[in-house]
Amino acid sequence: MDTLFKITAVLGALAWMPQIIKWIVSWLRKPKLNIICDNEAQVGYIAFGSVLNVNLSFISKHKSSLVENMELIIKDNNNSTYNLNWAWYGETYYELKAPFASATMGKQQKAIAFVSYRDALVEKLVGFHSVYFREKKKELINKINQLIENQKYTGNINVDTIKQSSEYIDLMRLCDDSIIWKKGSYTASCKVYIAGNKSPFIYNFKFSLTETDISNLKSNIKLAKLIIEKSYFPDENKIEDNWLWASPTIEKL
Repeated sequence: MDTLFKITAVLGALAWMPQIIKWIVSWLRKPKLNIICDNEAQVGYIAFGSVLNVNLSFISKHKSSLVENMELIIKDNNNSTYNLNWAWYGETYYELKAPFASATMGKQQKAIAFVSYRDALVEKLVGFHSVYFREKKKELINKINQLIENQKYTGNINVDTIKQSSEYIDLMRLCDDSIIWKKGSYTASCKVYIAGNKSPFIYNFKFSLTETDISNLKSNIKLAKLIIEKSYFPDENKIEDNWLWASPTIEKL
């Protein structure tokens, strides 16, 4: 009787083995993230420097994925490489189109993280900003702010002194010189990092910019400088941030 009981117990345990193995395999199996890119990008130059916005869709296989970071590596005709970091994401509500430019309207959120659920399509409008411009601008702004604090300490803020300072001049020069866009073709590698995976999932694509695109983008430099100036020296005149954008076609590589 005791032997029969043991045999029954073993058979019962073995009956659960396939399900247990399935649970273990599912737990150990890493998610796979499929990336789908829209066929059009939004290339610009704004007060945050050179930027690229694009609609990306994500489908997570095996299990849900937590998207923790993204970066965009862009290379031009001369093999110059530019790094753009994930700055924000949002959902597209509608798009305004004009003969030479277009603008996507939607709600934006600061880039932190989002979940791509298993077997569910998640679409995000993703914004990438120039790493070099962001870091250099932050460095110069900190120096300018320190200059202003020093003037506050003496009880006299001199606008002309600030505008003539090397830090402020360098900030204006940064706006003039940091636009990365030129006429010609570009290749881009979008790297998406998810929790639990050391290696990113990558989507490679290419696009081209025309002479008209570059002319429109360079016209934004004056507005970018004006916005920065108004942040330090505000007045009653309102600024309309009507940026001009390029909307090149994207081709997957």
